[in-house]
Amino acid sequence: MTILHKILLSAIFIGCSTASAQTSAHDTIDVAILGDSNTWLGGDHCDKPKGWNTYFKAAYNPKSCVSFARSGATWTNTTNTVLDRNENVGIITDNNVIYNQVCRLIEAVEISKTPRPHLIIIACGTNDAWFEKKRPQIWSASVDDAIADETIVAKDPSENPSLAQSVVQDCLLIRQFFPSTQIVLLTPLQTTAVSIDKIGRVGDTIQKCGDLLGIPVIRQDKVCVVKASDEKQHRTNTYDGTHTNATGAKANGEIIAAAISKLTDNPN
Repeated sequence: MTILHKILLSAIFIGCSTASAQTSAHDTIDVAILGDSNTWLGGDHCDKPKGWNTYFKAAYNPKSCVSFARSGATWTNTTNTVLDRNENVGIITDNNVIYNQVCRLIEAVEISKTPRPHLIIIACGTNDAWFEKKRPQIWSASVDDAIADETIVAKDPSENPSLAQSVVQDCLLIRQFFPSTQIVLLTPLQTTAVSIDKIGRVGDTIQKCGDLLGIPVIRQDKVCVVKASDEKQHRTNTYDGTHTNATGAKANGEIIAAAISKLTDNPN
């Protein structure tokens, strides 16, 4: 065997070892994802080309990855929100909220339909900013008020009709049923449908909830590739100014996978 052959074989061996390490790094982690239409686009099995979660799954390579997202979902409850694990209508309704996705996930785990997740990602907030009129109590309570409410988890969702209350209740409900699970929150992407200020206000509220609860938050409006100014000029990473095309979904999924890898691979 020549020296050149030895060098090539050595390089191939190192390359294969590196690739194996990268693809097996998260093969013990079961992931559940909650969210709105930009997550729903990836499908329940995270395998459709317009959803960021499809490319997150490919890059992060978990043991399993399932989506409970629903098109039209909001974080924010209303005074008419009730428990409803089955509604799947694709539009904004009183019951199309993250609370009900959390309850559907809990049920799926309890009946062994879905593995108990090691990681739960919640990507929501666009519709809260976009359809504020359909969530009239969205700003009725502050994050500090929600955090201070020691009974917030036990309340009906209709008693928590602000964005802050909804985020805090849902996160604490997850902790109650999955105490060892890592939660990561994703703020909404920029969109041409609503101002950056409104998206930012929703993102800031989610950020503060995460900070006070000790939950990591990824600011999609700041780190992801969808930029409202660009999309207004030319549809680049979305097909309508809000929802990602395959190009935008792939870029966002890989950004999120890298960010979450830092959190799960280096928890301290």
